[in-house]
Amino acid sequence: MPVDARGGPVTEPAARHWPLLVSSTDTVALLHARDAPRDVILGVAGLHMLLIDRTGGYHAILPRRMPEVERRYDELRGDEPVVAVEEAIDAMVEVGALERSPSRLVILRPPAPTPSDLHVARIRMDEAEELPEVWPMSRRLQRLAWRVGPEGFAGQRFRELASFGRLRATIADPDPLFSDQDGLYHVGPAALPPLSTALNVGSDGPHGARGWISAHHLRFVSPPGVGSPILLAAYEAAALLLGGGVGANAVRRAARATGLWLVLLEHVDGRAGAFDTTVAGLTAEFAPLLRLAAGGDHRSTVTALLADLERAGLVRTERPSRKTLRVHVLPVRAPDDERTTSFLRQWSAWRMSGGESAAGLDELVVLAERHLRDRVRRTWVDLLEARRVRVEVRPPDDA
Repeated sequence: MPVDARGGPVTEPAARHWPLLVSSTDTVALLHARDAPRDVILGVAGLHMLLIDRTGGYHAILPRRMPEVERRYDELRGDEPVVAVEEAIDAMVEVGALERSPSRLVILRPPAPTPSDLHVARIRMDEAEELPEVWPMSRRLQRLAWRVGPEGFAGQRFRELASFGRLRATIADPDPLFSDQDGLYHVGPAALPPLSTALNVGSDGPHGARGWISAHHLRFVSPPGVGSPILLAAYEAAALLLGGGVGANAVRRAARATGLWLVLLEHVDGRAGAFDTTVAGLTAEFAPLLRLAAGGDHRSTVTALLADLERAGLVRTERPSRKTLRVHVLPVRAPDDERTTSFLRQWSAWRMSGGESAAGLDELVVLAERHLRDRVRRTWVDLLEARRVRVEVRPPDDA
C-alpha cells in the first residue's frame, strides 16, 4: 500500500513503508523504447526525480496539484524547450510510473525495462552528452539525481530495508548462455562501499560487501557444496563462534578461532572444500598470526580452536592416518542478525578497551579485511554481473 505523503515528505525509515528503489534511468529507458522526443524524456526525468524527492523516496500518495513541485520543475526547465509539467505527467502515466485521479497522484514503481531497452537508453544518454549543445537542464538533472538516486534516497532506503531485515537475496545457478560483452552489468568501484578495519565491517554499516544484505538472508537455488564460494564475512564467522557468549574472554576466543578459520580458507581459496595438513603445520601457520611466543608448542591451542570451529559448523575434520589431518571447510548457515549484532557490539567494546592490540590481533584484522575485499565482495560483484542475484523486499510483518 502507498504511504500518504500529501502532507509532506515521509521522513520515517523504511521499517513499514515501501521504498520505490527506482532511478529515473528506468523510466527514461521505457520512453526511449517508445522513441519519445528529447523534450519529453528530459521533462519526465526531472519530474520523476522531483516527485521522488517530494515523497521521501517512497511509493506514495501525493496531492494532484503541488505548487512547490511545479515551481521547482519550472526552475529545472529554465528557458529550454522542455514539455510542461502536465505533459510530463501524461508521459509518466503512459509508462506506468504514475497513477492519476482528479484528486491525487500516486507515484509507482514502473515496469522494469528490458536489458536491451536499458542498454539503448544508456547509449543515447551518453551520446547526448557528446552533442555540441548540451542543454543546461541536463546538468541540473545530474545534481538532482545525486539526491534521489543510489547515492541519495534510493541507496538510503535500500540500506534501511536491509537493517530492518526486509531484504531477501536469492542466488541463482549460473546461466551457461549468459554473456555481457557490452559491460551493461559492470559493477564499478563507485558502487561499492568502502571497507573499514573492525574485523571487517563496512564503514557504512554491516554487510556492505554484499550490498548490505545479511548472509542470514541469502538463499541459494541449489544448495552450496564443494567449490562454492564462502560468502560469510569474518565478523559473521566470529558471531557463530561466540554464540551466546559474553565478556572479553569469550570475544577473544571467538576472534582467535576466526583467525584460524581465515588461515584454513587460504588453503581452499575461499571456497568450500577439503585439504590435508597436520596439526603441527597449521600451528606453524597460525602462531605468527596471533604473535604467539616463538619456539613454544601451541598445538593444543590450535586443536582447541579447531574444536570450536567444528562446534560452530564452520569446519569438519577427520584423520585419514595417524599424522594426517583432513580439514573440510564447510558452506555454512549464517548467524542471525541478533547474534551478529551482539558480536559486533562486544568486539567494539573490547577493541575500545585496548583488547585488540593486547591480544596481538592486528594481523588477523588485516587477513579479515583481505577476505572481505578479495573474496566476499569480489564474489558478490561477480554474482551481480552474471545477473544471478534476485533481491526481494518483504512485507514489514514478514521480516
